[in-house]
Amino acid sequence: MVGQKVYPEKMTIDEKTKSIKITGDRITSIQGIKAAGTLNLTLYYSMGNINLENPWGVYIIKEEEKL
Repeated sequence: MVGQKVYPEKMTIDEKTKSIKITGDRITSIQGIKAAGTLNLTLYYSMGNINLENPWGVYIIKEEEKL
């Protein structure tokens, strides 16, 4: 079994580039063996249609992760 838990520490939103940078810690577990690492994730978003499934209209269009 593979699992992952993330513990975000800081989140920065840049409205010009429509991106969200998230940093923190990550615990990865593979068949019961755990390893800790850092989380350095950038999500890019767009604003779209508002509907029942997405009442805010925010759509993640791309993600980048620096290891």
